[in-house]
Amino acid sequence: PSYPTRPNPLRCHLNSTMSEELDNASLPHKRTYEKVSLNESVEDEDGKKYDNIANKYLDEIIGMGEDDVIPPIVSGNASGQQNSTAIRCKEFMKSHKVIILGTSSLLVISFILGILAIFNHKSTHPAEETSVDPPPLADVPIAIRRNSSMITPTVKIAEGVLMPIVNLGGAGGRPGNYTKFLEIGGRGLDTALMYGDPTQRRVGVAVRQAKASRQDIFVTTKIPCCPSYQGWMCGKKARNSTADLERDMDLLGLDYVDLMLMHSPCKTAEQTMNVYRTMEKFLADGKARAIGVSNFQASHLKDLLPVAKVPPAVNQCSMSIGNHDDITIQFCKKMNITYQAYSPFHSPVDIFHDPDIVSIAAKYKVSAAQIVLRWIVQNDAIFVTAGMNQRYLEQDLAIFDFNLNEMEMKLLHGKQST
Repeated sequence: PSYPTRPNPLRCHLNSTMSEELDNASLPHKRTYEKVSLNESVEDEDGKKYDNIANKYLDEIIGMGEDDVIPPIVSGNASGQQNSTAIRCKEFMKSHKVIILGTSSLLVISFILGILAIFNHKSTHPAEETSVDPPPLADVPIAIRRNSSMITPTVKIAEGVLMPIVNLGGAGGRPGNYTKFLEIGGRGLDTALMYGDPTQRRVGVAVRQAKASRQDIFVTTKIPCCPSYQGWMCGKKARNSTADLERDMDLLGLDYVDLMLMHSPCKTAEQTMNVYRTMEKFLADGKARAIGVSNFQASHLKDLLPVAKVPPAVNQCSMSIGNHDDITIQFCKKMNITYQAYSPFHSPVDIFHDPDIVSIAAKYKVSAAQIVLRWIVQNDAIFVTAGMNQRYLEQDLAIFDFNLNEMEMKLLHGKQST
């Protein structure tokens, strides 16, 4: 469905040549973030000089409430770029009132000096920046994570590893539109050896040809554990997991992946641990930044954790309204394992026509699909979707400017098939 026109009161008034106002943006996911050089001296309209300040003035600030301040958190590779680039924007949240600051020289100078002090602290203390834990996922609309090339919500899955909340996948004959997803601001791609060679190669090509740098793109892939607990995946025969890892990397054509998952448990706990040990070596060799599992129930994790040297960072499982393993979800929270939902729209509930979901979507002026994804995020999970249509990909990324209330969350959590 198309979005109705709704006001977007986001304004970055940075100087006379760098201002843009979006008063009638047609899509709620639109954002504008200005970058300002801090290494130039400039003059204001009266000829007054400012050393090393690109901001001649900042006469309006939108929604400067205590809850709206973007925390000084950057992704691991971003801190080195803070000297040359600063993001100076604030997003109007819900019904906050606009605060207009006067243009008196005292206020302007005080504000600018404060900003310079913050960025000088960042440049001299980069380690402090990267060591800060991310906020709870439900708080992401207020606490947006900073990335060197974009503003994207992420969650910490391992020491020094931030994973996007929104990821795009696709399997076999139904690959995702990976190139377009990266073009419109997505940064997380999901694939697997069992998805087939063409899909693997397509993901690798999208990463290599992207305008975004490799360190700004997060790639998840998976190898099978055979004979599989889920018989459909690889039958009854064992596989060489070292060869699978090498084949996976060859198809992707990448030097490393950000997350390597075991696609499912093996038939026995011993077989599962053997494959996981191979993945731990893969991690130690620097071929992956983190490792994890997929389709693991709480019982499988209880078998794995006592013998694993490196605990899994992520457990990727099927999750949607009407289809969620609450026991495993709660166990993952307890063990600090990030829970990732796949097939978020595969549900016994007719999520696109359910009256409650449709009504909630109308309230927030979003699609039913966005309500489902927002429900997942507010359950402290991240997700992977699949799709080729750019409009749907944009919707997947545009779920961070509204929050479901407690009553709505409980209603959706209790949904069953009808």
